[in-house]
Formats: sequence, C-alpha cells, structure tokens
Amino acid sequence: ITLRMSSTLRKRGFFPYNTLIASSIGGDEINTTPSSLVPVLQNKLLSSDVGVFNLPGVGGVPIPVFSGGLADFVSHCPSEGKLLLVFGPNVGISKDGTLGAVERAGQTSPSLDSSLLNLALEQKIGSEGNVVEKALQDKVKGLGSGNKATASAANVLYDMVWESLDKELTKVSKSGLLTNISEMVVLGGIIVNRGHGSGSKGEDY
Repeated sequence: ITLRMSSTLRKRGFFPYNTLIASSIGGDEINTTPSSLVPVLQNKLLSSDVGVFNLPGVGGVPIPVFSGGLADFVSHCPSEGKLLLVFGPNVGISKDGTLGAVERAGQTSPSLDSSLLNLALEQKIGSEGNVVEKALQDKVKGLGSGNKATASAANVLYDMVWESLDKELTKVSKSGLLTNISEMVVLGGIIVNRGHGSGSKGEDY
C-alpha cells in the first residue's frame, strides 16, 4: 500500500524538498514503529531532517486548538510546496484474527489495540471521559462485542474523525492559508495494525 501511495504521490510532484506530512491518527506507539504507515511514508517522501506534524486529538479525531492544529501545519509548508494529511482511527488484528487486539514486542500474548474502541463498546467511559470519548460511547451503544462490533465501532470512529477534520479543513480553506500551497492531498481510512511481536510482520493496512 505504501509503495503504491508513495509512487503515485511522486508522480504528482511530492518530493523531499517540497513536501510536509501531517498525521491525525491514534496515539498508540504501534503507529510509530519503522514499519508503520506514517513512518514508512515519512521515509519514502520526506528528507531526513523533516519530521511529521502530529495533529492533537483523541483516537484520530482532531481537537480544535488555538495553536498546534491544522492551521499551524499548513503554515509550515515549504513555499509552493505539497501537503499530505493522513488520518483515521486504528484497530489491531491479532494472528488468530481477533479485532481490537494485537501482538506487541516483548509481550507473550496479544493486548488491546485502540483501547478507546474497546472501552466505548463496553460502555466503560465514565464522567472522566472527554467529549470525543463520550460521543463515541453513545454512538456505539448496543453494538455488543466481538469482531463485528469492533469493526462497526471503527467505522463509527472513522466518521467522527472525518467530520471533525472536514470542519477544520473548511476553516483553513476560508482563511486563505492555502494560497501559497501548490497541492494538498487528504488520505483517510481505518488503519489496521498487525502485530510487532515475535513472528509478526508488523505492517499496517
């Protein structure tokens, strides 16, 4: 997937000297390993001295902030450069096919991946939860448990990510910040994490 994506983007003029990437995905460390989606794209598209702009959020849902948000990312773009925004929730799948669990390096058995989905499905997000967490819990109430419920909850969370991101993109577009940018690609989907433990390949899909 990353090979096809990077090849297509290079054909559109995305090169290390003119490209900046932003990520609006879950904060799990499994999303930042060398074989994970965003780091692979970073390695293929960016120069070694350029990092990835991580949008603040919960479970991939960007949270509107006064500083450090989408507007800041856009303002950091090289002159007449290109922007790539990668977004979406992540969900793990273990070697035995269980959604919401994944093998991790140094652990002997799968552990929860995207605990937000699991907690929401189990209705365990209490008063201490934030607005995003509570909203997700309300939307997935009654889905039950198991792979089908986890897949459905991941789709619900994806819709929440896009709804929030679309609002932020509209604000940035109206602000005029995109004037000096030649192209912006917004790439979204549900990121499926495979295990990074012993015998696991570790790629994202």
